[in-house]
Amino acid sequence: MPKPISGNSAIVLSLVGADGQRMAVKCFTRPASDQVNRYREVTEHLEKIDKSNLSQPWKMDFEYMPDGILVEGYRFPILVMQWVEGKSLTEWLDEHYEDQAVVAELACKFFDLIEDLRKLGIAHGDLQHGNILVNDDLTLRLVDYDGMFVPSLSGQLSNEIGHRNYQSPKRSLEDFDLSVDNFSSWVIYVSLVAIAADAAIWIRLHEPDGDYLILTEDDFENPEGSAHFPALVRHRNPEISEAMTWLKMLCELPLNEIPVLDDRTSHAGKKHNESKAGDGRYPTNVKRGIPDWLNEHMSARVVQEISPDVRFREWRLEEGVLALLGFLSVTLSLGATVFLTPGFSVALIIFFLLSIAFFVGSSRVHYKRAEITAMRNEQKSLEQLLSYAQEAASEYLATSEEHRNILAEQEHAVEVHAEKNQELTHQLHSSLARIESWRNAAAEAIYSDLQSAKDNLQSALDSALLPLQQPWIETALPTYLIADARLSIITVKDQDALARADIFNAADILGVKQTKSGSNVRILTSDGRSVKVPGIGPGKASALRKWRLRCESEARSACSIRLPEDEEMRIRYKFNDRFSEIASREVAINDEAEHEREDVRRKMITARTELADLQQAEIAEFDAQLAALDAKSARFRSAANEVSEVKRSQITLTSKVRSLSYARYLVFIFLRR
Repeated sequence: MPKPISGNSAIVLSLVGADGQRMAVKCFTRPASDQVNRYREVTEHLEKIDKSNLSQPWKMDFEYMPDGILVEGYRFPILVMQWVEGKSLTEWLDEHYEDQAVVAELACKFFDLIEDLRKLGIAHGDLQHGNILVNDDLTLRLVDYDGMFVPSLSGQLSNEIGHRNYQSPKRSLEDFDLSVDNFSSWVIYVSLVAIAADAAIWIRLHEPDGDYLILTEDDFENPEGSAHFPALVRHRNPEISEAMTWLKMLCELPLNEIPVLDDRTSHAGKKHNESKAGDGRYPTNVKRGIPDWLNEHMSARVVQEISPDVRFREWRLEEGVLALLGFLSVTLSLGATVFLTPGFSVALIIFFLLSIAFFVGSSRVHYKRAEITAMRNEQKSLEQLLSYAQEAASEYLATSEEHRNILAEQEHAVEVHAEKNQELTHQLHSSLARIESWRNAAAEAIYSDLQSAKDNLQSALDSALLPLQQPWIETALPTYLIADARLSIITVKDQDALARADIFNAADILGVKQTKSGSNVRILTSDGRSVKVPGIGPGKASALRKWRLRCESEARSACSIRLPEDEEMRIRYKFNDRFSEIASREVAINDEAEHEREDVRRKMITARTELADLQQAEIAEFDAQLAALDAKSARFRSAANEVSEVKRSQITLTSKVRSLSYARYLVFIFLRR
């Protein structure tokens, strides 16, 4: 069997048609006398809508079949519509609540949908999470048109109240016009705006599989004593605070006075999306690259691009002297070898001394060259940068761990506050139940006293009236014949036995007298006899006695004789003080109970307000810690990203070192290239 999805007045089955298309088949579980007419009017109105003029494809095509299904020989209506791919609003929020920009965009989509309905003169009648499906492309679909209002249905009663966690506490079946969606549309829109501004609201206020968004019927019925409104109204984000204050006010208005969802807050989600970077939680002044404190101690040359294509460029006087010294060391050594007697030894000494002078001088000049000095500065700066970047990478890991710890603490704090809120709710219900139990017990005692007083009054009135009615009753009783009584326990044989004892009617029976043994019974007659009738035992005698009392009561009721007004007033006057005392006790008990209820509610409101303020203070502290940590983490993250850049610069610098080596400097001295 297909698995049904149960609703308020129907079940929905997912079936595949003969053409292979998946469809939703709705079978109604509750009859509605005007269902056929309603769906005909809704269908005719929706068929006139041009889908191309809608903000999104929310309208679903359907067909109402009055005799769509045969069950045990009887035909019942069904509704067939295209199967809608999408997730319910709560399912979608469970997956996407952290993506605040997307939630804000969905709020705008919902606003556009409500605008479509308003322009078309339509009200859905039951806007709630299960009837709003979110498609993958973030467009919405509306399902369940059972309670839909269209202009041609004006003047009729609604056939449903709608989901109580989305409806105004003031709504009734008489509310059936364009305003029927006003409250629920505000509830859904404001909830989406609040989640878009603070994703933690979904975790704090929505229970898993909860049949609501963030507020429930209890919150709407008693906003002051609500478990959720105080924290939302006092939220640190003014956008949430203002929206929730507005929604709280709507709870007190009659349904026809609740305004339509307009642009009062329609751009709230967009504002959030635009100002998200500047709300204090996301730092906007974090500088990427070299930190200021290190940049001040570095040469300006460090930040310029290092190119491997470097060489000695300026051939100065020092290089000329070194070139001459090198030339002389070679030529003098050769001349000494040719012209002097100890030629080779002298030449070797001259060459050695001049070579030493050349290499010492060229080394010193090479070391002091501007290119070499700049290269050394670059090496030192890169080493400092690498050291800082590696340290920053380590610090970034530490701040990431600290960030996770703060989030865990925040989540724990949210759970603690939720438990405290539930405890307060439990205390409220327990206190109210205790007060109601006490009031009911006291009211029961008062009711018992009142009934006793009424019985006593009636007894006094009956006693006073009986002597006046007795002649009439005695005249009427002989007309009630045993033969006409139709007592099942009294047979024809019993009637004959009673007749032989001259007992024919209700007037002949005055009472019943049972013997000590209890097995025999005698009937007391109107002429003073005590007769034992054969076949009439205790059971039959009791039935005759009760019948006689019924006849007397019936005769008394039929009697037109009443107490004189002054006599009745005199008797009732005797009971006035007692009735007044009972009424005073009832008023006092109700007043005391209401006073205690108000006292409990007042204390509960104070406790919830204090809890909400404490919660907001803790959240603000956590947010401040996270903001500071985010700024610190951003700084370390950007610095840590420099590690690879610095290492690439070091590789490039290695090529530069080779280009400016001492050997290349010697080539530059003699060949100037």
